[in-house]
Amino acid sequence: MKNILNVTVQKLKVKGQKLKVLSPLSLVLCLFSITACSDYLEQVAPSEHLNSEVFASKWDAQLATNKLYGMLTEPTYGTYLPVYFGAGTDCELIDGLATESLNTTSERGNMNYNFSTAWTTLNNAWNGFYSIINYCNLVIEGVNDSPIANDEDMKRHLGEALTIRAMCYLDLTRLWGDVPYVTDTDPDSENMYRGKTDRDVIQDACIEDLKKAIELLPWAGENGLTTEQVTKGYAYALLAQTALTRAGFSIRESAKSGYENLGDEDAILKQYCDATYPTQRPAKADRDRYYQIAAEAAAAVITSGKHRLNPSFKDQWYQINQLNLDKTYQENIFEIANGIGVTGELGYTIGKRINGASDYFGSKGNSSGKLKLTGQFFQTFDNTGNTGETVSSFKSLDKRRDVTFALFQMKQATGFKYYNETHSESLFYDDKQCTGPFQFYCGKWNPLWFSKELQNVAKKSGDAKWFTGVNAVRMRYSQVLLYYAEACYMLGGPGHSVAGGPTALAALEEVHTRAYESQDKEAGKTFIDNLANANFMEAIYAENAWEFAGEGIRKYDLIRWGQLSHKIVEAKKAYLDGVKLQPSEGGYPRQFFYRFKTTKLDDKNELLEADPETFCWFGTDVYPVYPDEIRATKNNTMDQKWFAHGDNAQSDANLRNNLPSICDGLNPWKDINEAADYRNVKMFNSQTNGTVRNRYILPIGAITVSATNGTLSNSYGY
Repeated sequence: MKNILNVTVQKLKVKGQKLKVLSPLSLVLCLFSITACSDYLEQVAPSEHLNSEVFASKWDAQLATNKLYGMLTEPTYGTYLPVYFGAGTDCELIDGLATESLNTTSERGNMNYNFSTAWTTLNNAWNGFYSIINYCNLVIEGVNDSPIANDEDMKRHLGEALTIRAMCYLDLTRLWGDVPYVTDTDPDSENMYRGKTDRDVIQDACIEDLKKAIELLPWAGENGLTTEQVTKGYAYALLAQTALTRAGFSIRESAKSGYENLGDEDAILKQYCDATYPTQRPAKADRDRYYQIAAEAAAAVITSGKHRLNPSFKDQWYQINQLNLDKTYQENIFEIANGIGVTGELGYTIGKRINGASDYFGSKGNSSGKLKLTGQFFQTFDNTGNTGETVSSFKSLDKRRDVTFALFQMKQATGFKYYNETHSESLFYDDKQCTGPFQFYCGKWNPLWFSKELQNVAKKSGDAKWFTGVNAVRMRYSQVLLYYAEACYMLGGPGHSVAGGPTALAALEEVHTRAYESQDKEAGKTFIDNLANANFMEAIYAENAWEFAGEGIRKYDLIRWGQLSHKIVEAKKAYLDGVKLQPSEGGYPRQFFYRFKTTKLDDKNELLEADPETFCWFGTDVYPVYPDEIRATKNNTMDQKWFAHGDNAQSDANLRNNLPSICDGLNPWKDINEAADYRNVKMFNSQTNGTVRNRYILPIGAITVSATNGTLSNSYGY
């Protein structure tokens, strides 16, 4: 086996290919006799040859560990987690409204909480998690039994496997609740099909594993390691995330003694706590213990100086799209390393849309509308200084807004009409896209920021799906700052600090003010301070959305806060207020104005691009005055309706069909007072697949349940 691996490496070197440690090529290098399970928890025994030879060699042990990273590029962490499973919040929607929200054969129904055990993605994701876990167990056992187990590189491999396994188990318990907990590779131990283990037991075990891993791992930037590998910083950050999850709310298969129910301290939230399957969290003394763990872990990352915020939020995302690994700030504490043209759907399945064929991106375009953002969320970004007199008055001081939202889609066509002139030539241009409140694509993945190499991949793919190679970011430094702020606040209030870190308020301020230009940072600080002084946790809730929308992060924080259902209701009410009230009364603007500019893409192509510097919103049909102009006319300004209001001489589809379908299956809404009809509009449909309150938890797939021969069964009324 050792010789086979070395021959493979030599062949790669002869071909002149760079052997990147975490490239998907590692999968090829590591396809020796071990293959991870394809069926439910299939235990593949490691051969004695594997342990004795592979883990006796540092080089072969490195290759064996590399396979773990290759497995992370597969759909479970490549698509299901970052795109599908994170949808269904107050600001993030899956691409499925009205009757499509009842389509239980796809994510359109299931991620509106109309779950079906027949949805095949459930089985695929479950098997994906346990395949990775099984391989982690192989590596952990192999290193522990190795004759060179005390070598520093071998210790690092042990730390990597412990951390990746903890990541998988955290995600499994956040998605499915109680699940089988497997840490061995012996097919003769107990039963091949394990029953469920309480998620609290699993998460406590993960906390202990991460504490061990921290001692074994170096920081990013040391010993040639990058943030495409598991390092001490990620182990610390994952420890903070796991501890906060452990302290938070979770729907239970049955009530736990000594735990607090959702709503014990808030009558509104009490409506969302099911009598049979209650949403609970640990008692305060236990919560404080986990908050202390989280605060200290986050403080270790903050005080290390190894990770920082990129001063520019826009550049942070530009670098991700460019496939540039940031070694200056290392804001992305851990990225799953995809291969250009080989793996990675970010920018294809989610992001700004390329609608159809173009000379610049080839004949396919992309299908990046799987996850959408909402118009009411767009309106929450601070527009300090908005006077309504000029275009500049409508710029958001918070620069995250215009990175997070893609208001237009790119399209190539002939006969496009702009500035009241029809052009017969073929134009590549920004086309109207956001013509309704639930139509906003996420702009964090932007094809205009792709490298020429990736553009060529798109062109050469023809009509086939193409892979972007854009890394999936599993943890950002801004998450650590907000974890720290929350944990410190829970322990002692806004002025509390831990282990040499900043105060809770200062950590929150650091995340928020990064989004502002230097001359506006004081305004940003004042804005977030005012929110925090009024209600610190509400400021955390809002900052989480502004910073992470579209990234598959927010949903699981809303769940542990006990806020998921409540925030969805609040968002629907905000939309209805916005469309029912006139702009002068605080309602949404009725008209959107903008100008075009020409952007040169390469020697042959240019884009007629909607100029963000000219975006503005008015409550009337008055055309705005743009900079350096005496007056604006209808002939040189584009406009469109901002929202399809439903009460503004437009179709009422958004009010009557789309709005009620969003997240319809999460609760039996008819039983919840807060979700009653509002402003004479039904906020949720009457039909629902379940009768359980706050049922965000995924069912175990039917194929998986069947394969266990009765060992596993579903709960929560499934």
